[in-house]
Amino acid sequence: MPQVLPVISAVAAVGSVVQQRRAVKAQGRAAQAQASIAQEQQKQQEVAAAASRRRTVREAQIRRARAAASAQSLGAVGSSAVGGGFSSLSSQLAGGLGLQTQQTGISRNISGLSQQAGIAMGQARQATGMANLFGSVGAFAGQLSDSGLVDGGTVE
Repeated sequence: MPQVLPVISAVAAVGSVVQQRRAVKAQGRAAQAQASIAQEQQKQQEVAAAASRRRTVREAQIRRARAAASAQSLGAVGSSAVGGGFSSLSSQLAGGLGLQTQQTGISRNISGLSQQAGIAMGQARQATGMANLFGSVGAFAGQLSDSGLVDGGTVE
């Protein structure tokens, strides 16, 4: 009956190795999914930024149209004040769009760095899983050696 315990131990070690391999593969899939999520988030940010730019341009067009209507009602259509006002509106629009472009670039950088960090964490988990796997294989080999089932590299 003492021969049963080493066999049970060996079966448990093999099961552990199999489960650790599954875990390593799952970690790899998780890292790939995280990279895909980061790419989709970046697309989402770009769509939101484009909508924001369109909104900013539309608001500037409305302000310009209101200013033109006011100038016409006051009879100041060709005046330098109206021209200066239009120039100011154009400058404000350009400044707003420039700021949005910078923010979009920063968001893109943050997403990229988050993706890199996630991939690195996934790789670290995979490496840990592989280290555990090799440790289990080593423990299994030691158990086989201690069990007396293997002698000099051959199974009795």
